[in-house]
Amino acid sequence: MEARKVLGIGDEDFVIIYASSWGQLTSLRGEFENEFTRSLKQILETAKSMKVTLVVRVHMGEARGQEEMYINAIKEAGVNGCVTRSFNEYVLRAGDVLVAHGPSNTSIQSSIINLPSCYFPTADFDFPTDGPIRVDGNLQQSIEEARGKSKGYWDAFAKAGAEFVDPDPQKAGVPFLRTLLEDPLAPEQANIIRDLRSHLKGYAILP
Repeated sequence: MEARKVLGIGDEDFVIIYASSWGQLTSLRGEFENEFTRSLKQILETAKSMKVTLVVRVHMGEARGQEEMYINAIKEAGVNGCVTRSFNEYVLRAGDVLVAHGPSNTSIQSSIINLPSCYFPTADFDFPTDGPIRVDGNLQQSIEEARGKSKGYWDAFAKAGAEFVDPDPQKAGVPFLRTLLEDPLAPEQANIIRDLRSHLKGYAILP
């Protein structure tokens, strides 16, 4: 398999792809750093107990230098694996299952090629339809459940996933901007709000 050759992975290896995430502002309610640490710890422990190869696909939004952190974590855990920020298409085609941090767009991409997936939940975010298996306990069990789903199941999620992406993100953000501009979250945001009002002056967002 070409994808595995590119990544230096044996054809007979069982491969878990871990799609990491980044500390979005909206994730702060979920104590993202603690949440992130827990999911990384669980993926490493599961990969070691299953004696499989782990490929960490670093999120493009993560800070530079995170690759080294993942490499060190893999080495310290005694897990066979590698780390990459690029080559997403190769990475997905090299895997037997995807495990994502949060309801990731990567899960939609994986379902298009019928790669089973599961995900660690994150605060206030979820898929709006059945698809990747939510990890609420034992990760290995979630992996096995995901791998037990049919091709038709993943095809249906791929189709639904393409449909629930808002084709007009600017329009989708208008209600939030209205609320923010009319009712700032804190007094110290006054300068930011004033600049934002000025920037959006010609966009007819405010009545």
